[in-house]
Amino acid sequence: LVVESSEVRRIGDDEYRAEGIDVVQDLSGCDVLLGVKEVPLDMLIPDTTYLFFSHTYKLQPYNAKLLRTIVDKRIRLLDYELIKRPNGQRVIGFGRWAGIVGAYNGLRAWGLRHVSFDLPRAIDCADMKEMVGHAKAVDLPSHMKIVLTGGGRVGMGAHELLSSLGLREVHAEAFLKEDF
Repeated sequence: LVVESSEVRRIGDDEYRAEGIDVVQDLSGCDVLLGVKEVPLDMLIPDTTYLFFSHTYKLQPYNAKLLRTIVDKRIRLLDYELIKRPNGQRVIGFGRWAGIVGAYNGLRAWGLRHVSFDLPRAIDCADMKEMVGHAKAVDLPSHMKIVLTGGGRVGMGAHELLSSLGLREVHAEAFLKEDF
């Protein structure tokens, strides 16, 4: 077992090393690679097995090149989206908490980018109540507009967090036709 070095991952390289896990730059000697998101095309290693969310099984056009490259490089892909229970329910998938944390981190990123406010990282909050408390304590600009699409588990989680902030909610048609 090895871990690829990263400066942006939640768990730092030193934390892995402290547990006796080798941290490496080059993964070409690995037989199986586990990830979450799609791998950049130029980083795909031929004749290897990958596990990640590829977003290709429905032949999504934006990932056609990824699927073609996987085939061309003779890669075995185990797509998390297709690992299902006998009843057809997915075993692995993002859900409510991904939406809650994603919405909160989106607000945090906006504040940092515009040097407007600095929310604590979601990982440093004990729960959603604490995240909501921090978010309510900042003055969101009146011109800020947040568009939320999707009605799945992630979208519903994001909606839950944003709704708890007391933001004005409008339907898509009104958003497109009216000024706010």
